Amino acid sequence: EGDRVVCFDFLPVEPTRPETVVRMVLNLPTRGETRERQFRRGRKARDCWDLEGEAPNTHEANLARAREFSDTYCTSISLLGNNCETYA
Repeated sequence: EGDRVVCFDFLPVEPTRPETVVRMVLNLPTRGETRERQFRRGRKARDCWDLEGEAPNTHEANLARAREFSDTYCTSISLLGNNCETYA
């Protein structure tokens, strides 16, 4: 909070490895991982989503919900199936 924002994303474990690229192009599942990173506020983000729902809407509660979602998310990633867009 304050001058920092927390970002979550989902990507292949070794995205530049030739085997990973081939599997992704062929739409075959490969190992993925969720990441949590902090950035300075004001950094231009590509896309942002707000956490919504009936849970308490505080920064701490939202971070806890996002972390729980990421910790239990299926990390088998494929280009047209389970990918960064379905994660978001």
